[in-house]
Amino acid sequence: MDFLTENLIEDYIDVFEMSSEIVAQLIYKKDKLLEAINRFKLIPRLEVVLSFSTDDKTSMPAIGFDTETVKFLGEIGAVIDIDTYQQPRS
Repeated sequence: MDFLTENLIEDYIDVFEMSSEIVAQLIYKKDKLLEAINRFKLIPRLEVVLSFSTDDKTSMPAIGFDTETVKFLGEIGAVIDIDTYQQPRS
């Protein structure tokens, strides 16, 4: 699933909202996910990759997760990986 541009609001990245939308789509498939995770010995992961400007006038992204997201990820044994990259100043 790709949530790159749909969740940018005037260059503001909302990880809370993005992760909630992903979980909302997956929560009803939890049993099938768990079956696949166990059958294929998978390690589920929520990967967040952010690239942001070092310009002081650019807002930094909000990084966080609501309780439903954390609960769901815990129930399927998922890890959360957050990578951040700085874009050079223009």
